[in-house]
Amino acid sequence: MTLVYFYFSNCHFYFFQAGYQTREDNNYFISVPNISDLSASTNVGIPGRWAFQVDGPSYVPTTLFPVLSSAIRPPFYDGGNTQVQLSHPFTYFGKEYTSLFFNMDGVIMFESVWLDDYIPNLHVDAIAPLWSDIDTYTRGVIKYEQATDGPLLRQASHEINRAFPGSNFNASWVFVGTWLKVEFEPDTGEVTFQVVLIADDEGHSFVLMNYGPLPADQQPWMAGYQTKDNTHQYIIQTASTSDLTTSTNVGIPGRWAFSVNDPFQLFFPIPPSAVHHAVTSDGYYAEIQLDHKFSYFGKDHEKLYVSKRTQQKYR
Repeated sequence: MTLVYFYFSNCHFYFFQAGYQTREDNNYFISVPNISDLSASTNVGIPGRWAFQVDGPSYVPTTLFPVLSSAIRPPFYDGGNTQVQLSHPFTYFGKEYTSLFFNMDGVIMFESVWLDDYIPNLHVDAIAPLWSDIDTYTRGVIKYEQATDGPLLRQASHEINRAFPGSNFNASWVFVGTWLKVEFEPDTGEVTFQVVLIADDEGHSFVLMNYGPLPADQQPWMAGYQTKDNTHQYIIQTASTSDLTTSTNVGIPGRWAFSVNDPFQLFFPIPPSAVHHAVTSDGYYAEIQLDHKFSYFGKDHEKLYVSKRTQQKYR
């Protein structure tokens, strides 16, 4: 593996270019408004440092997982899906799936739905790194791969622990779907992005969305995830698709990471010392004396009442 690192500190030039290029136009240019921003920007979570792998035949940003030679290139037609049988169950907000539907238009679903481009308000379990109008008729490839051991699995564990410090996560399975230099319709340039599904044997599931160079959007699009009943949804809010390359929710520009079935992040633990209050009749409350006063909009309370219904009353 060949790596190149750029380090920046106190830059004060008027005209500049930072990045790399080849004769065959494999290139990457660091996009910042001013040269002084190089000292604070990064693609690896370390301000002032940019890192690139340069020993591959094509540009692959460092936020992306490698596309192995064993990766599968499914046959696509616009609007159609390729069903992929999973080598390990993936739990998505309480639902366990053993297959998924991989779509050309930048979305993974867990049921077969014909679609062409982004369809707002479509009620379906979906994970969308960039749901838009995407083709491979003139350029680019779309591939996927799975692993239950080897370097991809080790990288998956590392990246989840990097994004969620202290989780002590050990991946058992990883699915990597990559849209590499594909056509962004109408033909406004190439887009490179990736979705990574990661699971362990305890039912914890994570999703990474990794972004390479992206032009500004010309079509409606959505990046994020949703559930069929809309109880779980997250839409990445950026002004343009081009901003996905530099935005993040985990301190790594070009990467967004989500826990999609991790009960330890959804709930506080219930210790053995927890008190059980039996409220069996609808409309009745259990009275609980508080160990410490609780201030609720300027009023201090020393007790509360818990009902079978999802509400609390204070006194």
